[in-house]
Order: sequence, then C-alpha cells, then structure tokens
Amino acid sequence: MNYNYYEAFRKYFEPLMNAPSPKTDALIESGFQQKSGGYIAYAKSLGMDVDFKRAVPRQGWHFICSYLDRTEPEKARIDRVVCGELVFWLAEMCHALTDTELDSLASQAKLLPRRQANTLIRERCFFRIVDVVMNSEEGKLDPRKKSAEFLNGYAASRFSV
Repeated sequence: MNYNYYEAFRKYFEPLMNAPSPKTDALIESGFQQKSGGYIAYAKSLGMDVDFKRAVPRQGWHFICSYLDRTEPEKARIDRVVCGELVFWLAEMCHALTDTELDSLASQAKLLPRRQANTLIRERCFFRIVDVVMNSEEGKLDPRKKSAEFLNGYAASRFSV
C-alpha cells in the first residue's frame, strides 16, 4: 500500500485535540487508564498532571503530542495502537460508534482485565474509525479506493503468513 494514512489521521483528529469527550472522560474517570509507561511516563517527564479522576492527560494530547508527534510518519501504525482509552477517544471523536454503543462498550470494558478490555475496544472500534477517517475529506483518497485500499493493506499485513 502506498498511502500514508498517518496524514489522514493527523488532519482528521488534530482539530479535535481539545474537543470535549464526555464518554472517554467518564471511562477514564472510572479508573480505566494506563497506569505507567507510554504516554503516562511521557506526560510525567514533561511535568504534566496525571490523574484518572480528572481524565488527564487528555486523549487528544495522547494521540497528537505523545504518539504522532513522537513517531516518524512512516513508522506510525494506527492499526497498532493498543491503548483502549485512546481507541475509545478516536471512536468518540469521529462518531464511529453511537452514544449507546460507546456506553455499552465502556460498561463491558470496565468488567474485563485491562488487556482483554483493550482488545474488545479495538475489535469494536478500529475498522469503523478507519472507515470514517479514510472516507472523510482528510482521507483524500481516490474516491474509487476510499477505505478499501487501507483495509485491504491492513488485512494483508495482519493476516499474511
């Protein structure tokens, strides 16, 4: 696949970086937040507050500043984002799931161990997020290809032997 979906995701989500995300905030405030490493360690190294009770750091910052800004575009693999609260935020921001679906997913995720919850969130959200973003103006794909090019490339890289 020759398309750099990093740019489409950056263009789509960067304007939403500070947008309200009440569903994601509620999930994080319930205690569903990465405990250490990754974006948490980076935020602490910058002297930022880290407090799940206030849903900080924000997931827009997590995606744009901690992930995209610190990852070379050719190495940024949106399909490899495993952080449940980040994938949930992406889904909320692009309306990949309805409010009812997000509420149900959050309820289910809270009952599971962290890794299983992350997997559940990715399985429910990932392809729907990709479809929304890659079919948006920010995706700028040839209209005959749209998200099919991305999804076919993803499937081939993920499931090839």
